[in-house]
Amino acid sequence: MLTMENTVAIKSSLGRDVSLNTPAGVLRGLAWSNPGAPRVLALHGWLDNAASFIPLAPYLAGFDLIALDLPGHGHSDHIASGHAYHLSHYAAEVLRALDALQWDACFLLGHSLGGAVGTLVTATAPHRILALSLIDQIGPLSEPAADFPDRLKRSIEAHAVSQDQKKAEYPTLDELVERRRLVGGIDDEGARLLVTRNSQRGANGYYWRSDPRLRLPAPLYLDEGQAQAILTSIQCPVQMILASDGLVAARPNTKRRIEIMANLVVEKMTGGHHLHMDNPGPVADVLVSFLQSHVPAAD
Repeated sequence: MLTMENTVAIKSSLGRDVSLNTPAGVLRGLAWSNPGAPRVLALHGWLDNAASFIPLAPYLAGFDLIALDLPGHGHSDHIASGHAYHLSHYAAEVLRALDALQWDACFLLGHSLGGAVGTLVTATAPHRILALSLIDQIGPLSEPAADFPDRLKRSIEAHAVSQDQKKAEYPTLDELVERRRLVGGIDDEGARLLVTRNSQRGANGYYWRSDPRLRLPAPLYLDEGQAQAILTSIQCPVQMILASDGLVAARPNTKRRIEIMANLVVEKMTGGHHLHMDNPGPVADVLVSFLQSHVPAAD
């Protein structure tokens, strides 16, 4: 749980707004700048946003930290009408963000969806990533290849119908906070941070900023062989913070994925899927130790 001390630190360290122009649209996020310090790019989970890393930020004061809103999330642009979100699109946008920042290389920190995206980025552009830290994630979700035809059918049908749907509005911000708290299994403080960045006031109440298409079936999942190929191709140091009550520990493929990664360190910690928000201090301890141990030596 967030303590009073942590809450005070959070309120004094909300970060500054960042806006990055890319060929596919504008990516926005939060920055805790520390010029000359090791660079960390943080990627949030599905339906979260850059505020996911506000609780951690005070503990990462020794780094030049930027947390992105992935496309369709938070304040970042939505993808063009008629298209669907996919991991490969997110990965390409992260690399475009690095170009816009003029960061040749950095540390990558990813939670949940952001961790899955981080593995794709690291596998496809290894020269850009010094080390990868994953919070309750180890690679992309997978499903049997035989499921692909039905998935594609459901995705196309759902996206066709969604074009005619309007965003739902809620009378109070507190209602959005409660919905996010229940769905995400996070405490009220964490839910409020996420909702504050992901809500906008309308004529009759509040609505989500995030793209409604994020809730629709994705058009394609990798099969497990493809997911493992991504993981085995990663040669840089990797850290996974595995939550005792999170989503990853119970997945049947987690044990095998851990076994096949060459330079993986697993840190088992007590907590739920959003443990970096609920209890950031202990998470930051192992995270900072890992990152500092892989800072390149000065020339």
